[in-house]
Amino acid sequence: MLQYLAIQNFALIDRIEVEFSSGLNLLTGETGSGKSILIDAVGQLIGDRASLESIRAGTKTCSIEGVFRVVAQHPGLKLLANQGIPVEGREILIRRVISPLGSKVFINDCLSTQHFLSDLGRSLAYIHGQDERHGLFRSQAQLDYLDVFASKKVFRNEVTAAYIALVKLRETLTLLNQKSKERAQEIEDIRFQLKGLKNLGLKPGLYTELEKEKHLLTTARRRAKYSLSAYNILYDDDSSVLSLLSQVKSEASKLSELDPQQNLMVEQIEDSRILLNEISGAMRDLSQGIELDQDRLDEIEDHMSSLQKARRRYQKNSDQDLIAVTNQLQKRLENLLEDDQKIKNLIIKEKTLHEIYLKKAKMLSLARRKASSKLASRVEKELRKLAMEKCRFNIEVCSREAGPLGIDSVEFNLSSNIGEDPLPINRIASGGELSRLALALKSISNVDVYSKSLIFDEIDAGIGGRTASAVASKLVGVSRGHQVLCVTHIAQIAAFADLHFHVSKVPVQGRTEVRILKLETEERKVELARMLAGDQVSKTSLMQAAELLETGIRLRTVS
Repeated sequence: MLQYLAIQNFALIDRIEVEFSSGLNLLTGETGSGKSILIDAVGQLIGDRASLESIRAGTKTCSIEGVFRVVAQHPGLKLLANQGIPVEGREILIRRVISPLGSKVFINDCLSTQHFLSDLGRSLAYIHGQDERHGLFRSQAQLDYLDVFASKKVFRNEVTAAYIALVKLRETLTLLNQKSKERAQEIEDIRFQLKGLKNLGLKPGLYTELEKEKHLLTTARRRAKYSLSAYNILYDDDSSVLSLLSQVKSEASKLSELDPQQNLMVEQIEDSRILLNEISGAMRDLSQGIELDQDRLDEIEDHMSSLQKARRRYQKNSDQDLIAVTNQLQKRLENLLEDDQKIKNLIIKEKTLHEIYLKKAKMLSLARRKASSKLASRVEKELRKLAMEKCRFNIEVCSREAGPLGIDSVEFNLSSNIGEDPLPINRIASGGELSRLALALKSISNVDVYSKSLIFDEIDAGIGGRTASAVASKLVGVSRGHQVLCVTHIAQIAAFADLHFHVSKVPVQGRTEVRILKLETEERKVELARMLAGDQVSKTSLMQAAELLETGIRLRTVS
């Protein structure tokens, strides 16, 4: 609710501070006393466009400040959280400063924008009157009334959820399809790269192995030469090592016959001869088995060259790094190929979601069409109680393009005069008619889950007597769920206020100022008597005022 309002240098207001309460707050005063100025100020506090004409003559800036107190989980708190604006104690402080340089918005002392303030303002307050931008003129507001009356608000949330899911899926499909050409080209490029990398026969240590094999091939002739030379020295030459070693063994054997202690030496010489004989055989085989395979050498050199080119291309330093590149490319290829299957699956899912959405939307549409005539009939009955006996009201439900609220558009139509066809309310309804229509709807279909400040202007235009009591009764009923601020000229309505404020214009130092005063019981009696009898307040009018106050107290107690 709007707990506190401070206005400075706004139109005819020099400085006003006022504290409102929950329930029904009524503003009275003579015609032209400045009540509408207060409503305009509240309108700018909740997001109406600022006007330089609002600045009081002779001043450079005007300011409007208000404190709204909200309950936990109020949608306004979520809006603020999304903007990173802190909230303490569930109080929302809004300050609007208007100057020739522009309008500045501060919310909980954080600089904000008029656009965001307008969004936030819709969650905090509605002004019902000639300008219904915050209320009945909004197509969604009209849908809200119909859906709540039809008990389909929760079901509509399901329609909205189905639509959002469908839109998100379609966005994903569109994105995937838009990239199909690029994806196909990337698949071709990756396959080409993978083919080249796989042809390299990559494995850890491959390049080192190739280097070793290349070294053996390029040294083949020398290795054959050296092994053959070693074989000849060991075995084949006339004075080969083995030949000489046989002579050594012969001499050592003679020695051992003379000195048996040298038998071990003879055995060692024999062991050496046997080992050298095996080595000579190995050298012979090696020299015979070594040959230069030029084709294999060329193949190895090509392979190594390809590996080096791959390293340069991918800016890698090892075979292991190239293996990692191969794995990455393979994974990317799999993902790209999965996208094709994903598109097919999403197309199937899109069809399913679309069918689910349409089914729900059609059910909601049917419920709306059934409920529209019933709600219209109820509204007509309520309006007749509010001095709109000749009015005709209907609700037109038309098909529209699928959207988050379903497949319908809703138009509230009203005719206040006999013989005139009902037309959209934004084209023909007066401020008083709009206020009473809003009041009738609020008393039938409470669209607001969380309480708001509901402001009614001109609600008593053209009514009186018993009708005024009916209006007052409905205002009291609505005020039990919402804070209500109402401008009235009728005593029968003012008598039902939880708080009663009197607005007046007074001359101050040669200038006119608007003042607002909270009335206590005796002051209220005098004001009600004035409203009943004009400036000539009498004992009779004071008695009537007292009776009205007692009636108001009884009604509020019963409600």
